[in-house]
Amino acid sequence: MRKSEPDPNALYFFRSCTFKFKCYISWDDLKGIPKSTESYLRTIANVADGGIYLSRTPNNINLSYYVNHSNKPNVFHNLDTDEFYAICDIDEDEEILCTY
Repeated sequence: MRKSEPDPNALYFFRSCTFKFKCYISWDDLKGIPKSTESYLRTIANVADGGIYLSRTPNNINLSYYVNHSNKPNVFHNLDTDEFYAICDIDEDEEILCTY
């Protein structure tokens, strides 16, 4: 699984968010940002037509943010170590699925 490298520029756009609830930033507010920052934000946020929603700061996102539930998982989550292990071959860009 590819993991996005943190982009320090991304934190700037969420500086006023309390994250008590999801934080929303419009695409208009993001005009002119570097493509690398936009790409990073797209990997960690819920993307909408008008902007992006983020449920926590980019520094607080761990791997479990990218994992969805399934009765046919392709990873195992070790709760003791908080590590994920592939239990089958996973194609690039394939959804990461775990039973939880």
